[in-house]
Amino acid sequence: PIFAPDPHRVYRVQSNLDYQHDTNEFSVTYHTDNFGFRAASPDRETSLEKPEGTYRIMFLGPSFNFGTANNFNDMYITRIGNGLAAPGADIEVINVGTPSQPPRFQLCWLQAMGHEFQPDLVVQTVFGHPLLIETTCDMSEPLPTVKNGHLYSQEPTFLLWFVAKAKQSAIVFYTWYLYQDIFAPDKMAQGLGTDFYKEGPQDSIADDAILDHHRDYIDFVKNSAGEQVKTAFLHVPYSYVVHPEDIARFAHQEIITPGEMRALSARIEKLLAANSIIYIDPTDALVDKAYDDRMYHFLDVHFTAAGNKVLANHAIPILQRLIEK
Repeated sequence: PIFAPDPHRVYRVQSNLDYQHDTNEFSVTYHTDNFGFRAASPDRETSLEKPEGTYRIMFLGPSFNFGTANNFNDMYITRIGNGLAAPGADIEVINVGTPSQPPRFQLCWLQAMGHEFQPDLVVQTVFGHPLLIETTCDMSEPLPTVKNGHLYSQEPTFLLWFVAKAKQSAIVFYTWYLYQDIFAPDKMAQGLGTDFYKEGPQDSIADDAILDHHRDYIDFVKNSAGEQVKTAFLHVPYSYVVHPEDIARFAHQEIITPGEMRALSARIEKLLAANSIIYIDPTDALVDKAYDDRMYHFLDVHFTAAGNKVLANHAIPILQRLIEK
């Protein structure tokens, strides 16, 4: 129960949160500031007005941004913020990361009030499929809802409440996992934090369409937050792309083989780089380090501390060059 309604992006994480999240894989604490942004402590106050001599980096994205399954200092966003420097200015990170929130909701927020934070750089996390990125504000129905701190895909009924409670049962989860592993039922593109996305991926999309798609996103950011704002994309692959043995955890989705997914993200990064668009793809770095350590938790789909570190170390020099341009 960590969510609160929000007039500009449907829902957000509660302000001044002090929440302990314990599972058999991790034990972490979530703190948020006065805006519901992930913070080092629950008494953290973020100013809407940008302090003089500050370079603000705004990270937009879902639960990986929020740092689910990780303590604050282990998150890749914290590590990136600590690893960057701006000429004559202090780096400040605004982490809008919200579990299960699609880009379109956060773009609505950026357009309505997020621009008032005056970001110098906006970094959009692209989770899962490397083309799964929305490019405009869209609040068309149906919209999810928040009740008693819980997020529902629609106005909660007894059945939805029962299903939500059942998902917290280890017996239910492991039975489901075993069923996926053995029978691989009909595919449903739901359940990994992208349920509310409007635009699905297209693997055969042409180069021009990929360029136009990302330019549309960049134009939206500039029109909302200012022409001077720089934009970068940061890809977070599904864990099975890095650890192929995780494939059963994703059996309810349309599976693209790890090799195909790696090739597609590499293609996008190369294409956009040739057109002066920063698309950071850490897949190869994660795969390389995965021989020594788990980059993702096995049952939970999020990064381990090791995965966060690899992604941050890969992204820091790229973002540093962008800041210095």
